[in-house]
Amino acid sequence: MPARIVPDSVISGFLSLANCLAIFTDMATINMHQAKTELSDLVARAEAGEEIIIARHNKPAVKLVPVEEAPKKPRVPGALAHLRGKIPDSLFFDPLPDEELKAWEGAYSFEGGKMPANET
Repeated sequence: MPARIVPDSVISGFLSLANCLAIFTDMATINMHQAKTELSDLVARAEAGEEIIIARHNKPAVKLVPVEEAPKKPRVPGALAHLRGKIPDSLFFDPLPDEELKAWEGAYSFEGGKMPANET
C-alpha cells in the first residue's frame, strides 16, 4: 500500500473545516504566531494567487488574499466647462488689493506683522 500524507490535525484527532479546505483546495492554514513571524512570505504567496487562512486557536479568523486593483475612471475633458464665461478674467489677471497682498506676504502671520529678526 502506498504511503499517504496525513495532516497533523488528523493525527491529533481534530480535523477543522479550515484544515479540510487547506487539504482539498489551494489554501494554506497558518496559526497566528506563525503568521506574525512569516508575514512577508505569506504576503508574497497571497500576491502570487494563493489564499492563506490565518487561524486563532485552530479556528479560521481571516483570509489573506491579493487586493484587486480598482479600475481607474477615464478622464472627462471639460469637467469644469460649466464655469466657462462665468468667472471674469480680472479675477486672475488684475493686481491684488494691498491688504490681500500683505496677507500673502505674511503680514498677519507673525506678531506685529513683522518677521523675526533671525529669519530674513
